[in-house]
Amino acid sequence: MSSYRDYSTYLLNGGELIKHKKSDRNFPVKLHRIVSDPMNAHIITWLPHGRAFKVIRRDELIRDVIPGYFVCSKYESFTRQLTAWDFKRLKRGPDEGCYYHEAFLRGLPELTCFIRRLPRGGEKKAHTTPTGEPEEEPDLYRISVQRPVPPFPARPGGGGPPGPPGHMMNPYGMPQQQPQYGYPGYGYPPQPYGMGPPVPGYIPPIPPGGYPGYPPMGMPQ
Repeated sequence: MSSYRDYSTYLLNGGELIKHKKSDRNFPVKLHRIVSDPMNAHIITWLPHGRAFKVIRRDELIRDVIPGYFVCSKYESFTRQLTAWDFKRLKRGPDEGCYYHEAFLRGLPELTCFIRRLPRGGEKKAHTTPTGEPEEEPDLYRISVQRPVPPFPARPGGGGPPGPPGHMMNPYGMPQQQPQYGYPGYGYPPQPYGMGPPVPGYIPPIPPGGYPGYPPMGMPQ
């Protein structure tokens, strides 16, 4: 059984954040900004369920993106940092080769405060069961069917690509359903996106400045 803990509803359920030294500028925080920047989507990007990310172009990541955030000249050094911060690499299924952490979720950058650097030599122990067996991988798609993460930032400065709730497709070919009470801060009322008709007459609000890559509404095309 997987030991994966779902943090997607932690804040909705009244959970408190834990602040510590450098919690606003450490590796997980900077990585979340990198993955969430639409300008980097062709190099490194969130997977559809928003619970893991994929590196598409290793060379460009190290050459063009990483230098703007921290010192790292080799891709191997980058992956060692991921392991040191307890990120796990998926080894099977449709997301093989991608990385995830329970508290590294699209649209919820605040949760990175729960990601801690492992003590030296603790990486192997963190990824095995008490009996020494490899930890079972979670089914991130199945988890996201019931508890999807925000599809884009709840406020400026957050993370994740733009798009209305329910726009993601799960592995069963159906759009995912948003949480029962909507996403806090989005301005979207509760409605069963993807699982039924939307509220009649409801028009989702357009983010200030429009969606990245598209001209502002009302401007000549």
